[in-house]
Amino acid sequence: LLALAPFAGAVGPPPTLHVAELTPEVEKAIQGGLDWLISRQASDGSWGTQHKVAATSLGLMAFMVKGHFPDRPPYGEKLSKAVSYLVSQASPDEGYMGASMYEHGLATLALSEVWGMSGKTEVGGTLKSAVTVILKAQAGNGGWRYTPTPTDADLSVTVMQIVALASAKEAGILVPDT
Repeated sequence: LLALAPFAGAVGPPPTLHVAELTPEVEKAIQGGLDWLISRQASDGSWGTQHKVAATSLGLMAFMVKGHFPDRPPYGEKLSKAVSYLVSQASPDEGYMGASMYEHGLATLALSEVWGMSGKTEVGGTLKSAVTVILKAQAGNGGWRYTPTPTDADLSVTVMQIVALASAKEAGILVPDT
């Protein structure tokens, strides 16, 4: 939809959209990347040594974009461990995940994709709390900053929260239009 926005007032037929086809070499490279990720996953389900919430969220989404989901072979068990890791990182008091709103936004995005595709019950409560954190952290000017406090805004952090909220809404979580 956003890609077509510049053509909203154009006269004539809409432009033809083409889907890029992946060559066998690209598919092989992607598979190699997924195999590498699986070989580097920690026993607790996480990836990375720093910013583990962000790395785990991105790792999980790399598999999902190729149609692999928790509890489904061939990677289901490993992906379920990644989901469990993310859920375990949510603050029991408020649901904040990670060390920054970047990490929190990425985790919210990953969990909303899991929730939307699987409805895993342990994800629902964490995802709802994560969305609440994002909503409460929105500053008066409409944006978000690095911490979950509504004091200021940064463009890249704001974009991450908008993407996370859009995904959560698409997955069926209540996200107010305002």
